[in-house]
Amino acid sequence: KETENILKERYKIVVGIDTKYQVNDEKVIKYFYKENGGVSSAINYGLKKASGEYINFLADDDLLLPEKIELQVSFFKKNEKNWGNLGVVYSGYLIMEKGVIIDRIKPKYRGNVFRQLLYDNLSSAHSLLVKAECFNKVGFFDETLFFREDWDMLIILSKHYEFDYVDDYLALYRVFGGNKSLNISKAEKYEIIVLDRYWDQIKEPDLLKDKNIVYSAHFRSLAYQALVNEDHENFKRLLVKALKYNPRIAILIPEKGIEKKEDLLLEVYESYEKAKSPTYKVDKKFSASFFIKLGWVYFHNKKFKDFRRLIRKGLLINIREISSIVIFYYFLSFWPLNLFIDIIKKLITKTKREKIDEKLS
Repeated sequence: KETENILKERYKIVVGIDTKYQVNDEKVIKYFYKENGGVSSAINYGLKKASGEYINFLADDDLLLPEKIELQVSFFKKNEKNWGNLGVVYSGYLIMEKGVIIDRIKPKYRGNVFRQLLYDNLSSAHSLLVKAECFNKVGFFDETLFFREDWDMLIILSKHYEFDYVDDYLALYRVFGGNKSLNISKAEKYEIIVLDRYWDQIKEPDLLKDKNIVYSAHFRSLAYQALVNEDHENFKRLLVKALKYNPRIAILIPEKGIEKKEDLLLEVYESYEKAKSPTYKVDKKFSASFFIKLGWVYFHNKKFKDFRRLIRKGLLINIREISSIVIFYYFLSFWPLNLFIDIIKKLITKTKREKIDEKLS
């Protein structure tokens, strides 16, 4: 299917392939066979064979819209003068599973995108169109990386060139069974290798102060990938790592069923407590807020007994979080004031009584 779309383009394509697939239309596509040496090795082989003005990457399970390259080349020619050194034009892309579009990723950043790339990749590799001359300056893909090699190259390119985008969805990324074959440990290893590599080069104070936030965001993202793969052990482990870097992060567990969310949250919290973070005094406030936020999920599902139970858990960790409950009430004008006051009284009273019992025991 991807070959059919390429054949509809008006531009000659050079493809480096490390599989046994054959392509017969040599008027448009030049085919080169290469032994499997990893993704970076295959891309570098294709780059060395390429002779055109632009480079577009395409894996065998992804798709390009027929007009993609033409629109991006036209964008380059029309907008190049607006930038000092435009090297990459990308686009939005669609995520497809079993023939159904399940997500749409819009392009957001243009210009100097180095800072944004430290947080995460901007787009899928096949949504990019890159000037071939860029690789003469920055070199080829790192063949020691067996994951996140595209993100690594984008960071390198962003240090030398400006980025812009076509505000449209011009590529499709296909997932199969939630991409459950993803090796989380391998993903974690190479993602942190890339992040460490460039973080050590940063000198700007305003970027350096964001280190914990950036690393936390990466571990949280990896944790959610583990959860999609139903790998709860790695989910908990990676989320605890994310919390160590930044205890202020919001934990949103995309599981079905509130009780399952609560069980996972409790396990994460217990693991975090065992880790004995040196920032525990700060953590208490945010650990309490996790349970209070989950309590409000129960409230909106009209499970008031569980709502009260979770609010109490949060207040037992940090009684000062009572202020957050008052703030929540401010936005819940439909909740009768007498009910609110009654619940707060019971919460406070029970919390104090339990504290006295603990001292007497």
